[in-house]
Amino acid sequence: MAWKHPSLPLPRKFCIVALARKVTATVFWYADGTVRTDYLEHGSTIIGTYYADLIQKVRAALEEKR
Repeated sequence: MAWKHPSLPLPRKFCIVALARKVTATVFWYADGTVRTDYLEHGSTIIGTYYADLIQKVRAALEEKR
């Protein structure tokens, strides 16, 4: 508690607003620009099956851009 002069008003309490959830962005690019951008939800982890599927999607996107 901080000391204050009796004539000063009480300190204001601010509303606490929930912050935006964090996401993980994975970006694949090469010389001609971005190939694929993928977003992973909050609380999820990158596991082997997720990463394998992502690599397949990147390969397909590369073939499409070439």
